[in-house]
Amino acid sequence: MRTAENLFLHYVSDGPPARRQTISRAGLRRLVERARAARAPAALPDYADGAPPGPDRFTISFDDAHVSVVRHALPTLRALDVPATLFVPTAYVETGNEWASWDDLRRLRDAGWT
Repeated sequence: MRTAENLFLHYVSDGPPARRQTISRAGLRRLVERARAARAPAALPDYADGAPPGPDRFTISFDDAHVSVVRHALPTLRALDVPATLFVPTAYVETGNEWASWDDLRRLRDAGWT
């Protein structure tokens, strides 16, 4: 059984990517527009509703709670009306400038992220 295409990302930059595993905001927009040309967006809760989303759907998830996800991915995906999932290593939250705060995570939740 084929399921949704899953796009797994880490960091998002406002300009050219400065580190491995980084996609620019423009690159994220292109990636989503390409996926959306063939599929409809889905979200993690769609998997909990019984059968997983089929091959006509796609999901986006981010590993880690890097602040770039809040600063750059959130507004980009909000403009495209696409939900996302963030997998959060809670031990890193608020431990430095590069990690999201609890308030940041609430902003993502309030924007419909899982």
